[in-house]
Amino acid sequence: MTYPPQPGGYDPYNQQPGYSPHGYDPLPGYGYGYPGVTAPGPRPQVVTIAAMLIVLTVLANVGLGLVAGFGMIAPEEVTGQEVDKGGAITMGIVSILVGLAFIWCALGVLRGRSGARTATFILYGISSCCGGVLTIGAIGVVVEGTKATEGSDIFAIIIGAAFLVYLLVIVLLATPPSNRWFRHTAMARRAGLIA
Repeated sequence: MTYPPQPGGYDPYNQQPGYSPHGYDPLPGYGYGYPGVTAPGPRPQVVTIAAMLIVLTVLANVGLGLVAGFGMIAPEEVTGQEVDKGGAITMGIVSILVGLAFIWCALGVLRGRSGARTATFILYGISSCCGGVLTIGAIGVVVEGTKATEGSDIFAIIIGAAFLVYLLVIVLLATPPSNRWFRHTAMARRAGLIA
């Protein structure tokens, strides 16, 4: 269905090439509808530090998961305990999958992807909640002196350190320089200045 021409000869569907409805032509090097948007500046150090901490937690998470998983698979004669081998394998696989999700977050954060930053906030927020509960529980076990296992005090230190690193990553990605850089990178990406 076509509409009759508008009074005064203006037809919005048959516009001349190069016509801009906003009253200006896009400048070379700028995206259509984004005047004044430039390429983002250098990545702030807080973002780089946060990404490196994400990689560090991935290595620790996968390493501990594999050590615990393969330690549980060890023969019963070595450990002296009966172990569920299926649970140990599942734990190893889950730690690797979680590690891959965190690696995706680290790479996205380094490239200035807002979705990766949001996913990092969510994953590290959940990890912080779990880590906080585990830290309180592990410290309670160590303080009361009723150690559930021989390595409870080491476990409490590791979980407590991981909890602090999770919080540090969240804080670093929420700082004003980080916010400005992610916002400017998103605008430049929408304008077509970066991929």
